[in-house]
Parts: sequence; C-alpha cells; structure tokens
Amino acid sequence: MVDSSAPVVTKDSKFDYKALDYFTKRAAESSPDLNIDHWCGMLTQYVKMFKAMGSAMSIAFEDISSKVGILERNKGIHKDITDGIIFSYISKEGELGLQKCNGDNNKKTAPSKDWLKYESSTRTMLRLMWFCDFVWHLLRQLHEDRKKGISDSCKEAYNIALGPHHPFVVRTAAKVAMMAAPNRKNLMKILFPEDVDEEDRYKYIKEWHACIEKIKKPLWEYYEFNELTGLP
Repeated sequence: MVDSSAPVVTKDSKFDYKALDYFTKRAAESSPDLNIDHWCGMLTQYVKMFKAMGSAMSIAFEDISSKVGILERNKGIHKDITDGIIFSYISKEGELGLQKCNGDNNKKTAPSKDWLKYESSTRTMLRLMWFCDFVWHLLRQLHEDRKKGISDSCKEAYNIALGPHHPFVVRTAAKVAMMAAPNRKNLMKILFPEDVDEEDRYKYIKEWHACIEKIKKPLWEYYEFNELTGLP
C-alpha cells in the first residue's frame, strides 16, 4: 500500500527537513522490525544535508549514497521478500551464504558463480550502522550544547563512531573535511527555513536524536546476538 503522505524525493532534490522528519519518525515507528524504505529515506536525507554543508563534507560522506544503493538493489534481487523488513534480507543472505560477500572477495565467499558480483546487505548495514551512530552523537551534541562549534561536534562524533573503523588516510581526510563544516548559525539555515523558530528547530533535533536511539539499539542487539559485528 502506497503512503500518500510520503514526501516526494528524487536523486537531485535538495535536503528537506520535513522529509528527514517523515522518514526518521516512520523508521523509528517500524523499529525493531525496521522498514528498509524508511531507513534508506532517512539516510538519503542525511547525505543531502552533508552535501549542503559544503563540498568537503559532501565528499566525506558520499559513500553512504552508494551503500544505500546496495540495499535498494538487493531489494530488487530478493523479490520474494515482501514484508520490507531489513532483518528479512539479512536472514535470507544468511540462508544463502551471502553475508560476507562484498563484490571483491566473492571468489572465496560466494556460494556459486551466480553471486560473484553480489554485495551483501548484511555487511552494508553494518557500515550504515556506524554512520547512524555518528549521526546520533552529532545530534546529541547539537541539542545538548548550543554553544559548541559544529566542526568540533563533527570531529568528536567521528572519533567515537566512525574513526575506529577507518584506516589512517581516511581518518585524516575526514578530519580535514570536518574542519570546513559551517558554523551553527549557517547550519541552522541549511537545516530549517526562516519561519521555523529556534526552539522548534532544537525540538526537531532532539526528536530525531531520540528516534535514532530507538532505531539503532535493536540493530546492534541483533548484530551482536548473531555475531555479525566483525564482518570484513
């Protein structure tokens, strides 16, 4: 059933706080049975947000778009899954022996030649969960400390959530990119139109932070229980 209230988002459309609000809250409502479309819609809006923050930030997070693309592509491959729940795709890949496939190591891991170019949703989700943790830490700092610089908030969130998973070269490039993050006043102009007052802006940010907490907690519990946190 098509949700007529869903915002229309295209590849070329700009960041829209209403679209972010819609997808974030729908994803949280679906948790723990996280809906793949709402999850991807939320992540796409964050990519658009970082793109609006400047070319350096855009480049730092452009790989998130490609990872969202993997989930959407695999949704088309596994057409027998009709519930739209992310865990259904992960479970299916487990049954087929596809969870470790990354498109590069598939000669060793793919169960057959039919899957030599396959990139698993299971492995991709793990990387997106790291990104989700980064966003959670960033949003927390935005609403808890209104005087803290955005660049400092980005770097701290990165060091906690993403840096431990990246090689030295990537960490260095990411930190340089985050030095170019806009100041708080300009970020708020990126996030919200002028007719949204300051208190409502921070109310949205606080709600998004709470929603991501609800989304990511069962994801990490599932991955830890099923020993999927160490996927290469």
